[in-house]
Amino acid sequence: MTILTIVIPTKNEGVNLKILCESLSRQSFKELFEVIIVDDSDPHYEKLVTSCISVLEDAGVKVRYLKGCGKGVGAAMLKGLEASNGRYVLFLDADNVLEENFMLEVMPLLVRGMFVSFLSRSIISKGFTGLFYANQLLATLKGRLRFHKKYGFVNTLYIWRKDVIMKMAKLSNFKLSLLDQLNLNDLIKKNVAESKGYTHIDKVLVEDIRHIFNNFDHVFIYNRLKWYWGSVGGIREVLRLKDFKMAILILPLAVFLVLLSYMLLSAANPAIPMVIAILYVFALTSTFKVKSCNPFIQLLLAILWLPLLTLVKSVIVYVFLYTMIKGG
Repeated sequence: MTILTIVIPTKNEGVNLKILCESLSRQSFKELFEVIIVDDSDPHYEKLVTSCISVLEDAGVKVRYLKGCGKGVGAAMLKGLEASNGRYVLFLDADNVLEENFMLEVMPLLVRGMFVSFLSRSIISKGFTGLFYANQLLATLKGRLRFHKKYGFVNTLYIWRKDVIMKMAKLSNFKLSLLDQLNLNDLIKKNVAESKGYTHIDKVLVEDIRHIFNNFDHVFIYNRLKWYWGSVGGIREVLRLKDFKMAILILPLAVFLVLLSYMLLSAANPAIPMVIAILYVFALTSTFKVKSCNPFIQLLLAILWLPLLTLVKSVIVYVFLYTMIKGG
């Protein structure tokens, strides 16, 4: 009997997927769950996926391999969902890791017919922690994460009833996550209504390891800055008042930064941009070695970094606009 199906859409993953499979291989209740890997990898990555599947098979985990259609993560998730045999389904990314007690915590509740949620978090062992936590705070302000006094910035994951999510599942964009295309509030309400009760486990049972690296990684920094550039750029969100928290945060800063940028540009001193760059690099490197497990230190770093990121972004925008106007 299969109670839970874990669907893992993957593309060109190696080490991350292996770590996830190893964490699955250490779980209890192996007779009650299955794993479906939907693979969109390029041919030279398929051997790595095969080796990860061997890790599960050697541990006695029921696992199936499905070749994806190459359309995107949403299509892969839907294919895994349709192929699942479990009463419940959990979607995991290839860079997730399960705590060893994951099944011990959730399986008895699923057997009783409960709708279950739990906490997940992103972790960083080394790197520019101020930058990372500022991004986490931005996501929290937008409602995508929340701050937990014990675990820091966390997300809530749900184990969905297959019959409920199948009724609601539809894709308007194959490249986006299936869950991002559903009304989560309605999905949660229907799962609660169709279950014998709802239990939230206030513990981190899954960790996201995509942010772990041991050496300086310019790709990580680039991706974080690119994400940040798009995340606060919701000037349209602010003007339309779709996000009141972001409006409260950004509008006062915007007024200050317009005045500051005007003064910097009016001064026309070539040394000023250099000073800003030096201060920015100093702030960046000063948090490089911070490895605090204290959530409030993380929050403090995030609060200190958020204006800095906004300042740098705004100065770049205003310098660009100033140059364009002056050149015109």
